[in-house]
Amino acid sequence: MKKSTQFDFGNGLEPAHKHKNGGGWIAKTAHVEATAFVSGNARVSGNAWVSGNARVSGNARVSGNAWVSGNAQVYGDAFVSGDAFVSGNAWVSGDAFVSGNAQVSGNARVYGNARVSGNAQVYGNAWVYGNARVSGNAQITDLRLFLVTLLPQTKDKMVKLAKWVVDNNLSPQWGSNNALEYKLGTEISPQNEADKCEWNECSSGIHCFPIGFNPQWQNYDITKCHPIEVWCKPEDILYGGMIWNWGKIRCAKVYVPTDKELKLNKRIFARLKDKDDNKES
Repeated sequence: MKKSTQFDFGNGLEPAHKHKNGGGWIAKTAHVEATAFVSGNARVSGNAWVSGNARVSGNARVSGNAWVSGNAQVYGDAFVSGDAFVSGNAWVSGDAFVSGNAQVSGNARVYGNARVSGNAQVYGNAWVYGNARVSGNAQITDLRLFLVTLLPQTKDKMVKLAKWVVDNNLSPQWGSNNALEYKLGTEISPQNEADKCEWNECSSGIHCFPIGFNPQWQNYDITKCHPIEVWCKPEDILYGGMIWNWGKIRCAKVYVPTDKELKLNKRIFARLKDKDDNKES
């Protein structure tokens, strides 16, 4: 039989008990299955459910009508609240918040200062991190889709990236034997990109960087190199890096814009910005 006492979850003392598997505090109104783990400083309150082999640890909080199930983990200083649902092998950690009717499932990861709210869904192999905000009815299924929300885009919704080249706009051959020439106004793709469209950091493809990223941060030699802007369709991103190698973006193919196209794109965005500023004033 559970030994009932009282604990303050933030709104005054209420009936609660310590979970046998981990020692964390559980409100009387919450439900935590015996197989689930709730560690000493973690809290489960409200009408929240924690089931299966789920783990709530560190200083994590699960409250409201939230569910954490399967092999999901909520840890660090993370919060899961409202009617949010975290399931499968998903992890929510760091200072992340998952709230509203949001769902995080599959092998998804939400961490850092990320916020997932509203009716948003993060699933598959998606990683949402840093100061990212995913809300409304957004659906993030993998890093490719999420990456597009972070990087600058052209008027045609192509992602803007930097490709570092040497003289004559040739690729520097970092780890490759084939130097490609990046001629202005042309689409560039390796010959074998067609059968290499898996999400893999070692995928064949064109190695690009976010604009403003210094390749020296990843120990690349940029002696005699300079960056040029290239554009890539979201579906042609083969790999978008992880938190530890953010600069490693591989694309199946990229387009090298002409100077005229670059200037035109900048003018279009300047006009759009002026319209937005006028609306606000």
